[in-house]
Amino acid sequence: MSEEARIKPSGPTICYHEDDYCMVEIVPRENMAHIDEESKRLKSFTRDIPKEGIEDLYLINEMSVPLSTLAIKPEELEEVLQLLGEERYDQILTGYGSTMNQLHIDAVGYGSNWEAFFYDAKEGIVNHIWLVGHMFMEEDAVIDCLHALGSRWPLLLQDWERVSTVDLSSREAIEEYIRDDEDD
Repeated sequence: MSEEARIKPSGPTICYHEDDYCMVEIVPRENMAHIDEESKRLKSFTRDIPKEGIEDLYLINEMSVPLSTLAIKPEELEEVLQLLGEERYDQILTGYGSTMNQLHIDAVGYGSNWEAFFYDAKEGIVNHIWLVGHMFMEEDAVIDCLHALGSRWPLLLQDWERVSTVDLSSREAIEEYIRDDEDD
């Protein structure tokens, strides 16, 4: 995660729970082999969870091809994120429980608390794009935005909670993913 600071924000904020960081992430298509391997390990790990509960944590490995390799500029990304029709925030808080007091430096969000598309950037290049609570956002806007991302750059959506990968160049695949989310 990008640098965080415990400082008082200077304007309106939205937040996300720290456990949601990149659990649904947008990544370069070149990561498909990495995602397949990581998904197998994750499924194996979750299959072995005892009925009494989790005794161990599984940490998802960083992508082999970082998003920064696509050299997406924040202003280019924001052209697409505006399709959501959501408010833009450049003061993003994270943490857990009653401690949502860590400012995610260099992050921007489009949406509201717990329901937004987020990204962070350094030196004019987007490093991560992640979604939180997208299933509660306006469905057609989410589909349009995700498809526009995949039409502009070679991107996948990786949902680590559902262990599901979506090719963002395929509107049909995006619609299926969103519809399946409604059934969960």
